[in-house]
Amino acid sequence: MIPLEYLFQVDPTTTSLLLFPGQGSQFVGMGKNTLEYSEAKDLYDIASDIVQYDILKVCLDGPIELLSRTEVCQTATLVTSLAALVKLREENPEVNGSFISLDQILMQFLLSH
Repeated sequence: MIPLEYLFQVDPTTTSLLLFPGQGSQFVGMGKNTLEYSEAKDLYDIASDIVQYDILKVCLDGPIELLSRTEVCQTATLVTSLAALVKLREENPEVNGSFISLDQILMQFLLSH
């Protein structure tokens, strides 16, 4: 977890803040727009080796009932978020500064305090 003090020491002119989606944001076809980048495809391959099933196939073809299972959804949203980061960096080479990523739980915490 990122120490809150760090968030207030970051230079906003050189740092990007990324909010990745969490469980409940999954949909059949997720990640399709990242596959033109080999590094993104590699992420799906690595994750598939770890979980012992084709996570990319589940992301692209579903069914939604399988994709919505917690153990599948968590892997799918994580890998798709990382693939989206690959796409962001490939399409915007100037985005090379520091990154802070917040998930929904941390964002809720920050907004409530």
